[in-house]
Amino acid sequence: MTIDAITSRPFPDRATAPTLGGSGLSAAGSTAGCALIEVLSAALVDADWMAPDALRYMQLALDELSPPRMARTGHSGGLASWQTRRVEQLVEEHMEAGLSTVRMAEACALSRGHFCRAFKQTYGVPPHRWIQTQRVERAMKLLSTEPCSIADVALMCGFKDQSHFSRVFKAHAYVTPLTWHRRAYYGL
Repeated sequence: MTIDAITSRPFPDRATAPTLGGSGLSAAGSTAGCALIEVLSAALVDADWMAPDALRYMQLALDELSPPRMARTGHSGGLASWQTRRVEQLVEEHMEAGLSTVRMAEACALSRGHFCRAFKQTYGVPPHRWIQTQRVERAMKLLSTEPCSIADVALMCGFKDQSHFSRVFKAHAYVTPLTWHRRAYYGL
């Protein structure tokens, strides 16, 4: 919900409103400033009970305290929706075999460097870590539903050996694959 949708009354804009810059208030690097930004943001989301003038002043204060944002250039810098679908399809199809970032980048018609930056922008983690997470999630499903050995699950999910699989699985799930399998499949 935007403030303009709540009221159409004339009100000072950024140019004529009082600024907080001269008061020494700054949110950059300040825990208190960050907390104030969070409180103002939360109040603006649930602002049905507030007077329209108070909403405008809160929005101006939030704009003043928030760190500057980069100008939008028409795209977010992440992968396009068709590229994310293609990456997810490739990972699903080639989970058992190795899948390089070069191959994923080629499938998305991007250079390796640009692909890695766009991938991290989209998913929040680098490609290798995201693929590991997908492999662990697949392993969790297999361990929960299939009566197979840990070594077989490791190979089905693209890990080279059971030792590496166990280390990665424990880092993600906080339990060993055997413990997960016993709890999920056997109910122990």
